[in-house]
Amino acid sequence: MSETTKPIDCNTAIDCSIYMTQRVEDQIDWMNKQSKKNKRFYFFIKAIEVISAALIPFLAIFNDKTNAVVSHNVNVATAALGVLIVILNGLQQLKKYYDNWIRYRNTAEQLLKEKFLFLTRTAPYNTADGYNKFVQNTESILGNENVKWISDMSQKQQDASGEDKGKKDG
Repeated sequence: MSETTKPIDCNTAIDCSIYMTQRVEDQIDWMNKQSKKNKRFYFFIKAIEVISAALIPFLAIFNDKTNAVVSHNVNVATAALGVLIVILNGLQQLKKYYDNWIRYRNTAEQLLKEKFLFLTRTAPYNTADGYNKFVQNTESILGNENVKWISDMSQKQQDASGEDKGKKDG
């Protein structure tokens, strides 16, 4: 053990301010960043899908049957836009940007609610064991988020491998 490293005293509770900054605020910041990132990806994908879908009927008016080159190019562009829509939709379903955006936003808001209830000493944190309740509730929220994340990762793995949970080979 180096001279600067102190042994951990497991009988000493973590100071409230340390828990608040290193656990609660850190997690709120992380959830906010993840929420914003997933929201941006979701809106970007949806915008490209809408624009692509709108361009398909627009291109159809340029499909000149008397000019084979123009007709071919319009057909290729229309097909490419259709393929792009399918790819983007599949990517959205696989990565679940919308679901993640909402889930991370919800978790951040739950943590903020608990933080402000605690800081204002509002029930259930207005008792002598308020800090302990705060830690338990915060860790419960984060634990539930972790369970949801593991479930989502498992579902993504099943989706990617083409497995169906409800079906078994006979």
